[in-house]
Amino acid sequence: MEKDRENTNQQLPEEILRQLKQPPRLEVPAFDAAWLDASPVHVFKEPSAAGKILSFPGNAILSAAAAVLIAVGVYFAYPYKGGEIPSMEIYGAATGTGVSVETKKESNSGWNLGELNPGDRIETGEQTLDLMASNGVILRIYPASTVSIEKSAGQLHLRHERGRLLAEVRKKEGARSDLPRLKISTPHTDVLVTGTVFQVVVNDQETELYLDRGSLTMAETRIPPGKMARKAQDSGLEIEAPAVAPETDQELDGLRESTDQLARKWIPEMKRLDQVREEKEISKMYGQSLEKIILKDGRILQGVVAAQEGDRLMLHTTSGVVVVRRSNVQEIVYEN
Repeated sequence: MEKDRENTNQQLPEEILRQLKQPPRLEVPAFDAAWLDASPVHVFKEPSAAGKILSFPGNAILSAAAAVLIAVGVYFAYPYKGGEIPSMEIYGAATGTGVSVETKKESNSGWNLGELNPGDRIETGEQTLDLMASNGVILRIYPASTVSIEKSAGQLHLRHERGRLLAEVRKKEGARSDLPRLKISTPHTDVLVTGTVFQVVVNDQETELYLDRGSLTMAETRIPPGKMARKAQDSGLEIEAPAVAPETDQELDGLRESTDQLARKWIPEMKRLDQVREEKEISKMYGQSLEKIILKDGRILQGVVAAQEGDRLMLHTTSGVVVVRRSNVQEIVYEN
């Protein structure tokens, strides 16, 4: 052991070694009355966790359940990190059974919920259809719309023949952030989207687009946020301020809630965790007491904030797995 101490000391700087060899100073300094008015150099304050939404530290050890929820959330937000481009996964849910989906092999006029693939042609009829894609795109296709899913590497490509849709495209961070995640082709123009909230209406005469926020190009022209853009088949692009700006916030909230619950119901890992609802089992799974999550709509949930990804909180509660937005949370009370 003495030899180990010597080897360790040899690695120390000479100044420190010299001080270590000197005898210790044991005398107590004289009392100075000025110390009574001095402020402490270091003050420790234990932060209160009540009422706050906390993110996970980088070195936290997460349970397998939390890891699954984080993986699901991150996958649907940032699935492509370079290398081989994964195949696009698209899931959809309709408000009723009147949606028609025509594939290469068959036609289903009573489609309601499930996976969609490139080559599928969708007619919504009197229903509304919400879609989520594995590259961070969510969109709502309104009644009387026709949309086809085109095959495309790394981006969602839709051929929008007629009708209206609302889309939120999450901008990719870091490298390749300028690459479009969504392409919409209409009879009149192409729209390339990197990250934004917008809506498009297509009829026989023209394509009309309103950009609520973010960045996109239409007919190879960048559209400013808050502007309306129109493009007919045989005329140039027109950009102007709308007389009345379309209201998107309420529809967007509904779309986010719908696609969050779609992930919960359809993705196998989420379905498995959703079956665990006993308080003791949830507490054991995450190694902590359950928290009280108070939402702004009045609901009070008992559970664990299992994962936080962007503005989404993935909660494992006694009511099942729930995905909520940070802005919808009033308070989280952390129990000891």
